[in-house]
Amino acid sequence: MATGNAGGTICLWNLITKQTRTVLHSEPAKNAQPASQELELRRRVVHALAFSPSGKFLASAGADGVVNLWDGQAERKLFKLLGHSIAFSPDGRILATGSPDGVVKLWDIASRPREINTIKGPTGWDLVFSPDSRRLIISNYDKAFAIWDLSTGQRLAVLKGHQASIESVAFSPDGTILASASTDKTVRLWRAATRAEADAEIIAK
Repeated sequence: MATGNAGGTICLWNLITKQTRTVLHSEPAKNAQPASQELELRRRVVHALAFSPSGKFLASAGADGVVNLWDGQAERKLFKLLGHSIAFSPDGRILATGSPDGVVKLWDIASRPREINTIKGPTGWDLVFSPDSRRLIISNYDKAFAIWDLSTGQRLAVLKGHQASIESVAFSPDGTILASASTDKTVRLWRAATRAEADAEIIAK
């Protein structure tokens, strides 16, 4: 298990031995002036951590706009990419990185990360692959989210309905239903094939 904190530290937990080991997502700036120390602390916050399905890789994303790709034990930092959000495809072949400028990049990580596609849309703060790794949801905490076809690079639909920002989106295990949770205190269900809202709406208490 891996956890990250506001100080830029990543902690690796062995759940069997209960031993831990820490690494830094980003090194602190050298000779930082007092006036810039607060900015430096904000810059080092670890936004997200994700293991690849096989456990071969660990990706970390920070407020510094850097995505680091580590080996699964975080003993070696393999590659440095740019982005604020991350997601591995279920088949383990692709790492998606999202940036505040609305650019989502897809990387083939079979060997050395190789950029295979770029999607330009809304800010990609939340990235979710479909179970078959063929579609990608991009959500930016707005009232809507978009579904993209990764084989064509085309946007399939923008799903709207929430009255406040969307905090989380997920596919059902078989990929047929989407669920979106919002600060409007509802969870909406959508049919993935037609992108139409399902008959049910769950009210979150």
